[in-house]
Amino acid sequence: MNHKFVAVGGYFGCGNFGDDWLCEAWRGQNAESEIVVWKKAFPSFKGFGRLKRVVFLGGLLQDMTSLRSLVYYFGVAALGRFLAQDGIIFEGASVGPIIHPVSRKLLAWFLKDTEKVEFCVRDRASFDFLLRLNPLIRCFQVLDPTWTCPLPTFLTFTLNPSPPPSPSRGEGIPENFGFFLNGSLRSREFLDMAGRVVRAGLDTGPVFLFLCDPKHDSRQADRLCRHLNKDLPRVAYSGNTNAFIGQIKTCRAVVSWRLHGAIAAMRLGIPAASLQPHPTDRFDKLRTLVLPEGFQFEWFEKLDQLTAWIKTH
Repeated sequence: MNHKFVAVGGYFGCGNFGDDWLCEAWRGQNAESEIVVWKKAFPSFKGFGRLKRVVFLGGLLQDMTSLRSLVYYFGVAALGRFLAQDGIIFEGASVGPIIHPVSRKLLAWFLKDTEKVEFCVRDRASFDFLLRLNPLIRCFQVLDPTWTCPLPTFLTFTLNPSPPPSPSRGEGIPENFGFFLNGSLRSREFLDMAGRVVRAGLDTGPVFLFLCDPKHDSRQADRLCRHLNKDLPRVAYSGNTNAFIGQIKTCRAVVSWRLHGAIAAMRLGIPAASLQPHPTDRFDKLRTLVLPEGFQFEWFEKLDQLTAWIKTH
């Protein structure tokens, strides 16, 4: 039997900018393959008995969203490993955060069988974590596919990560400051910290809240606006990655707790930074993101360091 189909699974098509952009980038780089899409990582019957390999994209293996979803993805991955001739690849992947002890045990169990499983991870923290669980696992550190996909033709792309020229602030750096929320960060400590970051941005110009995943980020935006007693303008992803990237281009600098928000900004030459959330909120995948040569993502451990950075950008 000719095994020619490549199945690609992930949480794309569900209103999340990062997952949709990642899928578009991966499909563009594998246009020669006969691709079967497993939306929400749900197996499709197309090519079911003729799969060459199954590719899972993004940060599926984490239990911050829910333990139930992690168990589901383990089940789908086990099915893919059984069906595909060449096995499965977790590509453009991040692993974690793994919060529940049972999740760690499940992952260790899954990694016991290294046959037909490969990880191409986009951050050093995931790489180190996997090798601690099983030193024999095939694991590689790679750039996220969105680093090399074409940007929209109406945008100017440069490999130079310095701010692009534009018509205001001196020789015209844009006035807007972008703040990328992450609805999975729900602690009161994070809300207080985010409020102080936004206030620092407001001292220097207009602040826009970017919602990469409006379904989950809108509630956080509501809480933040109530906390500040100020209604801030929002840019919500609506399913068009190009249009959303075009909105990011209007910023002079961004603070992002969204991985693909940070990547999009850096690719546009916009300075990007972030801050370690409350210790219960684990964001090592963003802190240790693999970057192309010449790019810099500012990661701060202290709030005062970030607010000082905002004032200089």
